[in-house]
Amino acid sequence: MRYSVIIPVYNCREYLKAAVDSVADKEGKTEIILVDDGSTDGSGELCDELASNCENILVYHTENFGAGSARNTGAEKATGDYVIFLDSDDILSQDFFDNIYIEEDCDVIFFPTVKFYPNGTKIPMDEGFSRSNINGASKLEILDSLTKFNKFPASCAGKIIRRKFLTENNICFPEEKFAEDIDWTLNMLILGKNFRYYDKGTYFYRQVNNSRSSRGNKKSVEDLIYIIQKWEMKSKDSPYKEYILSYLAYEYAMVFPFLGALGNNDRKLFLDSMRKLRYLLRFGKTKKLRAIRMCVNVFGISITAKILNYYVSKRDKVGEVVC
Repeated sequence: MRYSVIIPVYNCREYLKAAVDSVADKEGKTEIILVDDGSTDGSGELCDELASNCENILVYHTENFGAGSARNTGAEKATGDYVIFLDSDDILSQDFFDNIYIEEDCDVIFFPTVKFYPNGTKIPMDEGFSRSNINGASKLEILDSLTKFNKFPASCAGKIIRRKFLTENNICFPEEKFAEDIDWTLNMLILGKNFRYYDKGTYFYRQVNNSRSSRGNKKSVEDLIYIIQKWEMKSKDSPYKEYILSYLAYEYAMVFPFLGALGNNDRKLFLDSMRKLRYLLRFGKTKKLRAIRMCVNVFGISITAKILNYYVSKRDKVGEVVC
């Protein structure tokens, strides 16, 4: 079994070598595909330097079209049996490929994700995966479990995907969209047939100062609402409608901190769409989503957005101080 590790690279020279070193070739198991997305800080040159010292590293240079486009380019060039997406400032655990075993008919394998901070502190993402709720469970049982996770695993991180499954179903990332992972993950869940959980390796998600740069960005809110509306329409004819709407309830709740970071005039641009989508919160199955629904019922959308933006900002600052 061979794995293609796809790393989109954009102005991340400081962390790139650590990402590549974390997936260095293990007995011929990996090919590393670096897609330089128009970097201007020397990351592209570092990609070429790393490739010159390692025959299993391939480099492609493109214009700056965003992470979604870079991941699509990497997936098109991949030749491995399975694909793993790794951001250029993140790493995989050192022993990730040592004990891995995947059945050939498996479309998607989930594995643990952990936040790690500059001083080395590690905090597991609260996604709720375990062998018991994935391995041996039916697709419907797995989809139902996901609706009850405190954090819906919408990121492409923490997933190993059969390459032929991606190509046969034409599963790609939307290009030039914020949170392109959400659309990609929903396609993967709805179209996938066989899922497993691998707990012998870990994805480490680096927490850096610019990790919150997309909040307060009008396009971030616009793109999030666009993806939710797109999947709301797709759910109408889907046998998995109940689960899709539950996932959208989570993503709808995630819009609030971004919305709350906008100025009053920009926030008003999205209030009508948010009101029309408000019903999604009824499909949320977690305590957090029920609490947000109650907050919206009491205070309304705009004030709830401000409250959640304040909460998330304080939470992130505490993480920086503690860690």
